[in-house]
Amino acid sequence: MKNILRITIALFALVAFANLANAQTNSGITPAIGTAHDYWVNSTDNGATQTSGTGNTFEWFLSKDAAGTTKLTNNDEFNVATSGYNVATSDLYKINILWKAASANEKYYLHVIETNPATGCSNHKAQVINPFSDFQLAIGNVNTTFTDEADNFQVCAPDVVLTEDATATSGVGYDYGTTKLYYKVDAMNIGKEDFEFNYQIDIAAAYAGNPAVATIGTVSAGVYANENNLTVGGEQTITITNTENSNTKYICVALENGTFEGLAEHIVTVTLKSGKQKTAVADIVTGKEVRNQIVPARPSTSVIGSN
Repeated sequence: MKNILRITIALFALVAFANLANAQTNSGITPAIGTAHDYWVNSTDNGATQTSGTGNTFEWFLSKDAAGTTKLTNNDEFNVATSGYNVATSDLYKINILWKAASANEKYYLHVIETNPATGCSNHKAQVINPFSDFQLAIGNVNTTFTDEADNFQVCAPDVVLTEDATATSGVGYDYGTTKLYYKVDAMNIGKEDFEFNYQIDIAAAYAGNPAVATIGTVSAGVYANENNLTVGGEQTITITNTENSNTKYICVALENGTFEGLAEHIVTVTLKSGKQKTAVADIVTGKEVRNQIVPARPSTSVIGSN
């Protein structure tokens, strides 16, 4: 019994340690993609002011090796906005680095060489930097006012439009309209760069109207604006133009019923499969990988009888 207890405790401790090791906190040493961080030396107030080495030059640079053999320049992995990067600059005790999506899961060495111009003597310090991705994707249902709704949200087909039709037995023609279903895709914790996600749109076989039309776009002041067409059926990929650290897109699935009366319930399912931004791979938020919307059956109203 004691042996079992020891093994259980050991396993629990191992799992707890693994979870702790995998947990990432956005900081200068472990920066999340899309975030910028200050790095400094010779400051006793967290980089606010330079407290030693005044008049000395500081050369900051990044490398992929500890020795700093190859100095990296600004690229799609990072951007140093501070003037003087990679150049010995007087009193440049602090720099700011923006970590881009392509830096995710890479290992960098941040170097600084401080030189006293009076003596020509220098000192060299370095710090390992491990950027990580916290990129997340989630899908949700929304209504026609773009307010969040639960899974299996029900949307009735639109009112029937009647027109005169001399060729019909009843003398009336029926147009069953277009049912529009809206879904929201949230991309969170990303860099200000384009990203992509894989999706799949499935429509129940009970739907027998015209081919459905799916689009993706934005919402402003409660108005949906189409940006691109989407493909229905099968796993597909869409690239999203992006300039922010988060992005929300809306998917509209339009069921063009035409003469399809819709006497059987039909379900439209949108699934998020995966996503990425450069080398950063998205986590699909648990419980928000797929959403269904249901179009209930219309009442089976018979033709009008008479005597």
